[in-house]
Amino acid sequence: MEIMYMNSDAYREFRTAKHYYTAAGITGFAGGVLLCLPLINTIGGGTPQWGIAAGGAGLLLCTIPLTLTFKNRAQHAVDVYNEQTKTSRIKTRFYFQGNRAGMVIQF
Repeated sequence: MEIMYMNSDAYREFRTAKHYYTAAGITGFAGGVLLCLPLINTIGGGTPQWGIAAGGAGLLLCTIPLTLTFKNRAQHAVDVYNEQTKTSRIKTRFYFQGNRAGMVIQF
C-alpha cells in the first residue's frame, strides 16, 4: 500500500481490497472457532451442538468469495499502478557467440 500511495486510483482500489481481506480473516476465524467448539465438546464428553458447527461451516464458505474478491481487487490495483507508471518488467538481451546468435528474455 505504501508504494501505491502516490497513485490515488491504485491506492483506493487496494485499500478496498484490504477491507475484503480483513472481512475474510474475521469470518474465517469465527467460522473456525464455531466449527471446533462442538468437536472440543465431544472430545470432552459432552453432547455436541451440530447447529453451531453448521453455522461455522457456513461462515467458512462465506470466506471463499471474500478471499476471491480480495485477490481480484488487489490484482486490479497492481494492474492500474503498473499501467500508469509505464514500466516494463520484461527485459530482453541479445548476444552473439561465434556464428550463433541468441536472445534472453527476463521477466
